[in-house]
Amino acid sequence: MSAFEDGYVPLVSVASLQLYNHMAEEATARTCANETCRGSFVRWRGRAEYGRNRTTGIKFCTRECAHAQREHRRSR
Repeated sequence: MSAFEDGYVPLVSVASLQLYNHMAEEATARTCANETCRGSFVRWRGRAEYGRNRTTGIKFCTRECAHAQREHRRSR
């Protein structure tokens, strides 16, 4: 029985497909500006409708990271 037959997909297959999709759409990988996150992202994960996530003019990966960084700057 293969991994595909029992409903599981190997992680390397998923990662390869995601990388291919980013390359096909010429997406730009960014680093979150939140000092405690610094995660990589392509689209801002907000409350947008399906397929409407922002890809330009963004510094943070999520609204929560933007808020956390703003609070961090205020506390200095």
